[in-house]
Amino acid sequence: HLTCLSLGQCTKDIIEHHRVTIEDMEALQGQDRDRKVNAVMQKACTALHGTDANMMVELVAEIVGLLSPPRSMSELKGDSTMTMDAQLQLRAAVQTRLRDTLMQLLGLRGE
Repeated sequence: HLTCLSLGQCTKDIIEHHRVTIEDMEALQGQDRDRKVNAVMQKACTALHGTDANMMVELVAEIVGLLSPPRSMSELKGDSTMTMDAQLQLRAAVQTRLRDTLMQLLGLRGE
């Protein structure tokens, strides 16, 4: 919760808070990222059925940080038992869910 001395300072504090949130989300990898995606999706479902505008704004910042540009094939290679196609499909499905949720939070798409 931010305490502001002036409107201008409050705006700067909010922008900084969301910048840090986005950076924190971008830094997540592996299971930590998967857990965060699931938590964000659950919070988004709650926020979309309620009237908590602050939660919605926070979720927008979190989802923006979790959205990522497509990875190159070399970034996806690793010690995984999943095939490359399965990895790509799973990643695409997660990104699609995040984008759809973002659109809902922004009021650009119905549930």
